Amino acid sequence: MGGAIIEERGKRLKPTKTIFNNQINPVNRTVKPTGTTERKKRSDAKRDIKVKLSEMEKKILQRLAMKRGIELTAMASEIVESQLMDLEQDFINYEYDENGKFVHVLLNEEYFEVIQNLSIEWDISIRKTAFKLIKNHITKVSGGFVIHDYRRNL
Repeated sequence: MGGAIIEERGKRLKPTKTIFNNQINPVNRTVKPTGTTERKKRSDAKRDIKVKLSEMEKKILQRLAMKRGIELTAMASEIVESQLMDLEQDFINYEYDENGKFVHVLLNEEYFEVIQNLSIEWDISIRKTAFKLIKNHITKVSGGFVIHDYRRNL
């Protein structure tokens, strides 16, 4: 029914003909160039940090989340936010387990900037900074005992 269209990105296309009720109407179409327009950022956008925790640490977080009736990611995010509110405390340098299981932490931009500044101050990655905050909370919850996963050494 219609004529052929010759496409060139970013340029106006040649008019094509369409037939509607036996009348010929020229149609002008443009193709938007890809990749040149910037997308708007959501005002409530959150930043995702993936933290590796041992199986035991992840189970502790899951139990805490279950008691509160929230998801694991929400629990981890709440813990990090609460730890960021109390930066006066002493933080222990815990060994980061590269073989752990991932837990996501979603933070708004303000909290993410605080994490970035802490990671610079502590000279560790953002991921390890979030881990340090979560591990500090888990240690508090467990009564001050550092929880070890002894099966890892077998």
